[in-house]
Amino acid sequence: MGRWGIVCSSCGYRMSYPLGMVIPTTDSQPGRLTVCRVRRFERKGSGSLSRNRSSAKAAGAKFNRLIVDGLREALQDPNIQVAPSWGSVDKGDVVNFRIGGQDIVIETKDVTTLSLPEGVGEAKVEAKNAGALAGFFVHKRKGTTDPMKQWVSCTLAELVALATKIPVHDRD
Repeated sequence: MGRWGIVCSSCGYRMSYPLGMVIPTTDSQPGRLTVCRVRRFERKGSGSLSRNRSSAKAAGAKFNRLIVDGLREALQDPNIQVAPSWGSVDKGDVVNFRIGGQDIVIETKDVTTLSLPEGVGEAKVEAKNAGALAGFFVHKRKGTTDPMKQWVSCTLAELVALATKIPVHDRD
């Protein structure tokens, strides 16, 4: 067992655990799992394993696609698309989303922790980069994959921009 604690016998994944914790196993070798519980947790996304850069990017792309598909279906607008990679001057994650003929920037994030200041701030910067009326931060709501039940955050300035048709960045 050494410093790792348990080793999955099907995939070889090594996982540490607190000293004294009992690991249920039917294997004759202590400290080895016969069923790959690690992989099962990883597939379910139970949070038992930390997210790496690759899995975070994949989750973000999947969430972005979910939001775009939900908007396209709800608004019956096939022009709403996933934004291309903008390079250093990001202009949002969703393109061709308009209200009253005005472009709106949507920044999407599949996040596990609530980070409103960062997300709303990023949407505001991207709205300015795109010359859009306002920017909205759409973030993952835990426990549902329905795009119409995800959270949308913004500042009061974005709501005023929608009502007055004066872009947020022109008010600063």
